[in-house]
Amino acid sequence: MNETRLVQRCRLGNREAWDEFCENYYPVISFVVSWPKWRFMPDEREDAIQDAMTEVIKALDQFEMACSLKTFVHKISVNACIDRLRNKTTLKRRTNRLQVPLDTIGDDHSGESVSIASSPDMNQEAMLLAKERISFIHKALVKLEEHCKELITLRYLIELSFVEIAEKTGLKKNTLVVQMKRCMMRLFKMIEGEI
Repeated sequence: MNETRLVQRCRLGNREAWDEFCENYYPVISFVVSWPKWRFMPDEREDAIQDAMTEVIKALDQFEMACSLKTFVHKISVNACIDRLRNKTTLKRRTNRLQVPLDTIGDDHSGESVSIASSPDMNQEAMLLAKERISFIHKALVKLEEHCKELITLRYLIELSFVEIAEKTGLKKNTLVVQMKRCMMRLFKMIEGEI
């Protein structure tokens, strides 16, 4: 198969060329989308394949034969999967969330402004209970040593991954996981009044 000729024919809108293109490169896209690291559910995979195929078709005009067509399709498919994950994460963070400032809850007015997400669909009793829990958490966080405050803030308020936190703090990932576990155990004990 002559890749240059196939791309030229596809660019001209030749139906047989597109059929040949899909027959040869659909498996590449499907292979990339099926990687376990994406954690796509089975019903998401077909949508992800369609997204990737759409991106490949759009990008085909910019293909300059600097690499093989298979490598090009592979790269575009990986990028499409990454974009899909980013969009999914962004939507998950935004859906049904309301920011509640912690500094307005409880007695401590240290000037630090921290917020958490809660559902706007809660009834008044649930909102009061959530505010009470937030107050306990805020008071416990204030008492935690600075290192633990920083780790918990980076992970749960700023929502960085363990890899990102490890890069930011200079800790090894395994060390970070152990320290985070200890900090969270200490926080839970404080909230329960054991410390």
